[in-house]
Amino acid sequence: MGHLSARNIFSGAEVLDPLDREVIEAASGTLVREIYMATEGLFGVACPHGTLHLAEDVVHFEWQPAAEGSELLTPLVTDFTRQAQAMIRYRMNDLLALQAGACPCGSPLQPVRSIEGRRDDVFWLQSELRWKLVTPDVVRNAIVDASPAIRDFRAVQTGPCHIEVALPLDLPVELDGVVTRALLSRLAPFAVEAVQINVVRGIELHTDRKLRRVRRDWTPPTQVHQSQT
Repeated sequence: MGHLSARNIFSGAEVLDPLDREVIEAASGTLVREIYMATEGLFGVACPHGTLHLAEDVVHFEWQPAAEGSELLTPLVTDFTRQAQAMIRYRMNDLLALQAGACPCGSPLQPVRSIEGRRDDVFWLQSELRWKLVTPDVVRNAIVDASPAIRDFRAVQTGPCHIEVALPLDLPVELDGVVTRALLSRLAPFAVEAVQINVVRGIELHTDRKLRRVRRDWTPPTQVHQSQT
């Protein structure tokens, strides 16, 4: 890949996947800085060190855990800049991991370690006693850590105990089993029922929507959401 000249690169509007960050930074030699922005407003900007800082000078953040035992949090935001329609303790759909300790840049604003995705993309898997929520980072890390050869993938929950993983056509066929075992190992602590993992080859490119490597195409029963609120 040829070198791209750039002084500053910012990523916004969608979660910056670690796989994409690595490719962009390798091609440009420039640190990619994130902008945390949604339809509801601007919530954070990365400093020159690459650390995303929340816009706590204009927005008040409260936090709800994404799931029992998970370090991921969902923000409730109160925007102090609005002069017309109020936004008070509005629950966002995002999943964030906060960074402990101060950033070298010296900013007093809360640093964010990562934005992992949306609650809409969490997997709801059946267990013997209750439904278990599995956040996108668990699925993503299991697949990427399975082999350094995996540079792209799609993981989709298609049923209460069904996950489909799409891998590029040019990867060795033995990686199908490696990925399956890696996912089952990461899901084991959640004590879910037997999960069926189907590995397919070929990743369909969609240019009419945002890239989401981990998503849920199955709608769980209403009582599942009610039991978690």
